[in-house]
Amino acid sequence: MGMITQQPNGLYARISGVVDAPTHENMTKDDLNQYLIDTYQFDEVTPDVDSFLNEYGWSFEEACKRITDLNMTEKEKQDWIDKVSRKEE
Repeated sequence: MGMITQQPNGLYARISGVVDAPTHENMTKDDLNQYLIDTYQFDEVTPDVDSFLNEYGWSFEEACKRITDLNMTEKEKQDWIDKVSRKEE
């Protein structure tokens, strides 16, 4: 199972529960909407992005705790966190 979270820079990321690492980053709300459509994750309870995030969204801190050293070193994890924490200019 993947975790969807809002990054500190305001965009969205998906962290895979299979590989224990980020698979998507810096998604806009439109990008996230398309991802959820493409992966058939909308239903009667969560028919849109906001309801999906309210029901299944993870805090950034909790989602990052699920990143393990299976596919990322601690330095790579920290570099990724730093990257998605910066506001785009």
